[in-house]
This record gives sequence, C-alpha cells and structure tokens, in this order.
Amino acid sequence: MSSAYNLSWFVKASQIEEKPIIAVSLNYRVGYWGFLSGNALSAEGNTNLGLYDQRLALHWVKENIGAFGGDPDKITIFGQSAYLPLITTLTHRGAISVAAQMFAFGGRDDHLFRAAIMESGPPTTGQYPLYQTATSEASNAAYEAVVVKAGCATVADTLSCLRSLNYSTVYEAFQVHNAPNSQCSKSTIKSQKHFDCKQANECVAAENIGKRV
Repeated sequence: MSSAYNLSWFVKASQIEEKPIIAVSLNYRVGYWGFLSGNALSAEGNTNLGLYDQRLALHWVKENIGAFGGDPDKITIFGQSAYLPLITTLTHRGAISVAAQMFAFGGRDDHLFRAAIMESGPPTTGQYPLYQTATSEASNAAYEAVVVKAGCATVADTLSCLRSLNYSTVYEAFQVHNAPNSQCSKSTIKSQKHFDCKQANECVAAENIGKRV
C-alpha cells in the first residue's frame, strides 16, 4: 500500500502466469503528516489521518475498478514491511497498514476487500508498538518536539499555531529525530471506534477477523 512501488512487474508476472491482475498503488500521508499524535490531536479525534487516506482510496478502488476491467468483488490489499524505530524516517509501513485496515472500525471491512496480504510484518509478532496510544508519553513527547522546533511552544493553542505555518516551516519541524512515535494511535474518543489499535492478537481473538478475511 505504498505508491513508491511500481507495480508494473506485478502485472507482468501475473500475465506470464496467465492469471492477469490489475494493480493499484495508493498515495497517502506518511510520517508526521499522516500519523502525528498526542493529547491535542487525540482530543479532536484527528489521529491516524494516513490510514483514513488509505481507506478513502480503497473506497475509490471499490467504486471504480470495474471501469478498468477489474472485479470489485475480488479486491486483495497488499502491503510490504512495517517497522522503523522513528516515524520521521518512515516512508512505508505497508504490512501494518493492511493490518490496521483489517482491524479498523471494530473489524468492519465495509466489503472493500475480500483478502489481505502482509509481507514481512505480521502485527501479531509483538515487535510493533501498536499498543501505544495517541496520548502516551512517547506520542506526546514526539508532538512536543515538533511544537518546539516549529516555534509554537510559547502559545496556548499549539495546534492552531502549527496550522498557521507554511509548508516549509512545518516540514522542517517534522524533521525531528529521537522522538519516538507509533504509526497507529489508539484514539481516546470513545464515540469514535475508527482506527483504534490494540494488541493485534487480541483483535483477532475477540473479533474473529482472520475468519472473515
């Protein structure tokens, strides 16, 4: 689930095997652009925006793949790799993104896909910090590091300050190292069961996701 991958070779391989597929790459916000978290963002319910980008793209594929000769009832999502220690160095978390889409909205798939492939990054291995919440100490430390670098630390509403800055300033502020964060943040907004992440094995056990996809 990363647009950095040219899928033409996937398509070529499928043709050689005489089982042709249509491959679609998705663009979505990565790094802090899509996964910045912390108390302020969690209070608004604005965490995991990159995952919402993916979800919207999946809706588009479901609605339009038929016009390209595809079958909207035979969509498989695929992602490769998952873990890097710093979100700021992150460009791809394909496998974990796939897992997050499987667990999203309490395990509701919206019939957007019938199968899922996670290569080099099954979430049940326990090595990925999916259990970190949007209001965890690590998430808040990462947010505060961005705020300080952006010059917004002295104002009362740090989010409004960040939003008032131009792209270049925010981009530079996002180049924060040694500020740990997790890709998928568990929202504290109880009325929104969207991309709430917990230990993946608990999700599978509780919601029988593996039996439905």
